[in-house]
Amino acid sequence: MNLKRLVPISLIALSLSMILPIANADTDPFPGVARYGEIPGTRISSAPGESQSAWEATDAYKNRPACPSGSGNGLEANATTHVYSIYCVKTWQSTETIDAEAKYRADLAAAQASALSQSLAWNTANPGQQKCFQWGPITSPSGGTSSGGVCANPVGTAPSTGSTSSGSTSETSTATTPTTTPTTTLTPTPTTTKLRPPHQITLGLIPIIKCR
Repeated sequence: MNLKRLVPISLIALSLSMILPIANADTDPFPGVARYGEIPGTRISSAPGESQSAWEATDAYKNRPACPSGSGNGLEANATTHVYSIYCVKTWQSTETIDAEAKYRADLAAAQASALSQSLAWNTANPGQQKCFQWGPITSPSGGTSSGGVCANPVGTAPSTGSTSSGSTSETSTATTPTTTPTTTLTPTPTTTKLRPPHQITLGLIPIIKCR
């Protein structure tokens, strides 16, 4: 990698560890460290100007201690100092936080399914027309809100051709051609989500950018 071509920032990738429930799962193993924060005393670094491949071939890199439960690896490439570093970052979450995130996702799915059901029922009762139904707002564990709308496909054929105004901003009346097997699909309308970090983070490879 040619570090001279990199902008002067540090690129970090997190390899997150999956943790099985244990008796002390609600005891923070790293008090005082924010989630995804660096755990003190775990960082090792290359010499300035040393290539990444050469550094990863050193005994210091290969024999570094594994990150403890509740943490994962953070890899940093500093384009200003030309130094590579690896260290442990906190991934631990309390059961309360995990349950709150799961409930939020379930509430989202239930609200969207309800809006789809209402839209389909209205379209069925009004052949050839379509009405969208809103869902939300739903508050996330971090305090943000999510909302949106669902429009089921029109059902059946309109009683007459042409287009007419329904007088409502949430209803449309359009002519359709008959189909032998009407189908219903989810047609989402734009969803707005306002978040206050930290928000839900999916376990996996997560890029983080730190300015130096």
